[in-house]
Formats: sequence, structure tokens, C-alpha cells
Amino acid sequence: MLEVRTFTLIFISEMPAEELIRTCTSACAGCSSALSLRYVLKAAGRDTVLVVPACCTSIIQGIYPNTAFDIPVYNVAFAAAAACASGMSAAFRSLKKKTNVVVYAGDGGTADIGIQALSGAFERGADFLYICYDNDAYGNTGMQRSGATPIGARTKTTPAGKPEGK
Repeated sequence: MLEVRTFTLIFISEMPAEELIRTCTSACAGCSSALSLRYVLKAAGRDTVLVVPACCTSIIQGIYPNTAFDIPVYNVAFAAAAACASGMSAAFRSLKKKTNVVVYAGDGGTADIGIQALSGAFERGADFLYICYDNDAYGNTGMQRSGATPIGARTKTTPAGKPEGK
């Protein structure tokens, strides 16, 4: 049976002061992905695990054994984020834990490589939050086109403009 969870709207002024991303990130200065994720994690809270496929977010966290995240982070293969989150969520629920499972993936890892696992998770009604950080291209590897790149956009692999729609 599918359980529907509700979320409480949290205003920026009401965000917790606790930071779950440390200041030692490997993010580019002013990285909007890191800033967005900062607020996602503040809203989700400390009882959260983050699932990250190959994308800029795996760069943001830094190099082992140091990490910029103050919560557990699972780095998984491009195509496995939704499958991993589904299993983790099911395991937490079987243990009667309400731990938040959050996937934070780019548009390439979502719209292209990860869509099959995400489709299966939707079909099963898996209980996790999947956030697609859509920057219209594979940003971590030099701005190649993705399925989410808009029509006409010029990227490294579509210098004349992408002929297909987003």
C-alpha cells in the first residue's frame, strides 16, 4: 500500500541554523547546485541520507577521507541512484525508521542514464525524494548535451545547436 507523506512548508527565515554542508566543499565558487543542496539538507534535517550518482555533487563532497557533508552520503553508479534509494528507503521503513532518503542528481544522470531505475521506483511507489538538478547539460564533464538540453542549445557535442527538444 502506498503511503502518502506530507511536507511542511519551511520559509528561508525559519530554516534551521545547523549546517549539513561544511565550508570545505570542492564546489566552484558560487555554485548554485551546492547552494541549492545546502537548503534541501537544512529542510530535510540531520536524519537524512544522501544518494549521489556520478555528477557535480560527487565533486562537491570532496576527496575521501574528508567530506563536506555532515550526513551519510552514498556515491553510486550513474544508473543506480533511484534503485539504491528504493532499497535504502525500504530497509529504513522495515526497521520502522523515518530516515529521509534524498537523491540529488543532475539532468544527465536523471533524464538519460538513470531514467530506467527512476521509472521502476515510481511504479513501485518508493518512498524517497529525488531531486534532478537540471543545468541543461552534462556540466561536470564539459557541457555535453543531455536529454534535458533544450532545442537549439549549443553544447560541446552540439556546436550547431541541439536538434531535439528537451
